[in-house]
Amino acid sequence: MNNLIVQYRNFNPLTVALQTALLLIVSWYPIGFPLFLLYAFVPLLLWEEKLLAKSRIEGNQTRKVFLYSFIAFSLFNLARGWWVAMSGWFLIVLPFFNAMLMALVFVLYHLFRLTFRHRKATILMFPVLWVMFENINTHWDLNFPWFNLGNGFANYPMLVQWYELTGASGGTLWITLTNAFIAIMIISIRTYEMYLRYIAMVFLLVFGPVVSSLCRYWSYTPDMSKPVDVVLLQPNLDPYKDQYSLSADSVSTILLNMAKERVDKNTDYVVAPESCLQEYAWEERLSQVNSIQRILDFNANYPRLNWIAGMSTRHLLPPGQKTEAARYIRGTDSVFYECSNVALQIGQPNQDYNIRLRRKSYLTPGVEKMPFKKYIPFMEKLALNMGGTVGTLAKDSLIFPFYNTNTGIKSGVSICYESVEGNLVRKFVLGGAEILFCITNDGWWGNTQGYRQHKAMSRLRAIENRRYVCRAANTGTSIFIDPSGNIIDQSAYWKRQSLKATVYLQENKTFYAKHGDYIIYIIDIVFAFVMIYVPCRIAYLRKKRAKTQK
Repeated sequence: MNNLIVQYRNFNPLTVALQTALLLIVSWYPIGFPLFLLYAFVPLLLWEEKLLAKSRIEGNQTRKVFLYSFIAFSLFNLARGWWVAMSGWFLIVLPFFNAMLMALVFVLYHLFRLTFRHRKATILMFPVLWVMFENINTHWDLNFPWFNLGNGFANYPMLVQWYELTGASGGTLWITLTNAFIAIMIISIRTYEMYLRYIAMVFLLVFGPVVSSLCRYWSYTPDMSKPVDVVLLQPNLDPYKDQYSLSADSVSTILLNMAKERVDKNTDYVVAPESCLQEYAWEERLSQVNSIQRILDFNANYPRLNWIAGMSTRHLLPPGQKTEAARYIRGTDSVFYECSNVALQIGQPNQDYNIRLRRKSYLTPGVEKMPFKKYIPFMEKLALNMGGTVGTLAKDSLIFPFYNTNTGIKSGVSICYESVEGNLVRKFVLGGAEILFCITNDGWWGNTQGYRQHKAMSRLRAIENRRYVCRAANTGTSIFIDPSGNIIDQSAYWKRQSLKATVYLQENKTFYAKHGDYIIYIIDIVFAFVMIYVPCRIAYLRKKRAKTQK
């Protein structure tokens, strides 16, 4: 039977690293096939098993674990994330930094197995540690959840319809758990009967979720009783040239002319991109801003029409109050203001509260917030200038939908990077949002994988919440997505273009929208239990062994 078992003990470490890197690369969207993710970590897991046995003879192997896992993850991050350097050459370090974090997870996994015996069952700590890592990497000051494994299915939504139950974190757990079980199977089987049993288990683990997803995909039908007409504007202003060099009046003229070509009396929303209104306005005086006033005048001709648009704003803080994002007003020593990246809902001129505002809550590190600024103040001077406002921005702590007093529609509006964070987007739906909008500016990355990956993530948000998603980008790609993650219509890249579609309000809340990333809480509980139980168990066995020897 040993001839049927992969001879992992003979693996060359560099070959192992290259195998894992290649499997991750060919799995990742926008051009990969994600089911390869279910095996991508197996070479590293098997090689780590070899090192455990080797450590008894040659001592600590932790450096090797870090080195070769770092090689594997660096190749993956570089191949699928090199485009970040398009907005600043020195950002090429980001893929390597993210790879280092991934490699450290593998080191922790190795140290855990080294400390708590070499039993095969400890391989199951790999999914636990990896899910915990992704949660931390999503929420700390250097948040970069772009390569969270659950995102890998973004271009194959029919395979992960069950994200409506678990969110993308469920995809990460599925991928890592499957890899762990395959590794255990290869290490454990000694007879043909064991081989068949393990194959059946892995087959069920791989294809059970896939079959379940396909059944959901073919059986799900959205509610189509409440139509909404939406127009998306893609002005295609080069962020390195036109967008911040043209006058605010010129930009608003472009937007209004595009809207005129598509809007009619039945149009409910015009959605324009992030930071498309160019006045650097005080929030206390938004009604006096020329671009907003022109939109209000335009809306007066269409009784149902509201605009969703992005803008950079400022607002005064109460006298003497200073926050992490506060800036001095020149000539004063006690008056501060904050800058924000905001989404606006601009309604009818005769409406009460016809201008509504939400500040971006999930900020882009290095651009909209300086990591660890509280502890390292000089970091603020290193902020990237990507147009608009530079440096740490103010943010809203509460995630809330916009309410349209004219039509009664509630909409959730995510701003650029926010669309990557599923737990944030689902809070709009929890608050009553019946439709989701996303406003973004992806032109910084050029014609690369970056904007394609960002676009695809919105397909996962549609599935998680079973909502139509309408995404307006300054440059490629603006897109309409249905609640199953299917693309209804999309724009061309780097082309001034507007889209129009009829989508439908959805009222039912998914299990994920109600409960969020509960899988992470379960994983945390499992980890806490293991960290308490295993040391106690080891101490008990040692004590028992000592008594027996006496």
